[in-house]
Amino acid sequence: MESHRILGSVQLEPGRLVITAQGKERFALGKQLIENLLKNLIKHRIDSVQSLGSMMEEKATVKSKKSDEEIPEEIKQALIKDMYDNHYREWLDSPIPALDGKTPRKAIRSKEGRHRVEDLLRQMEYLRDESDNAYDISWVRKELKL
Repeated sequence: MESHRILGSVQLEPGRLVITAQGKERFALGKQLIENLLKNLIKHRIDSVQSLGSMMEEKATVKSKKSDEEIPEEIKQALIKDMYDNHYREWLDSPIPALDGKTPRKAIRSKEGRHRVEDLLRQMEYLRDESDNAYDISWVRKELKL
C-alpha cells in the first residue's frame, strides 16, 4: 500500500508561486521538489517564516473581511431571479431534445407537443419543489398559454 505525506501547500498567484509548510524541514523539501520540477522556469525571491499564532490571526482577519465582502442576501436573490428569468426566456425559443428538437413555442402547436411541454414544466416544478430554489416558473405557462 502506497502512502503519501503532505508536505504543505502550493498556491499559484499572479506573478508568484507560494509554498506553505509546517516546519523548516518540510518547507525545504517542498521547495527542493518545486525547484527540481520547474528548474529554470522560476526564480527564488524570498523565504518567509511565520509563527502558528500569527498565521491563525491572519486567517481570522481574512475570514472577517470575507464576511464583510459577502453579497447581501436580497441582492443574491435578485441576481438569481434575473439569471433564471434569462434562462427560461431563452428556453422558450431553444430547440429541446425532449421535444424532438423543437422549441417549446413551436411544440405547443400540436396536441402531442403541448403534452410534452406540459410534462417538462411539471418536472421543472417538481424539481423546484424538491430543492431550495424558490423560483416560480408560472410565468412560463402564461407565456405559452398553458
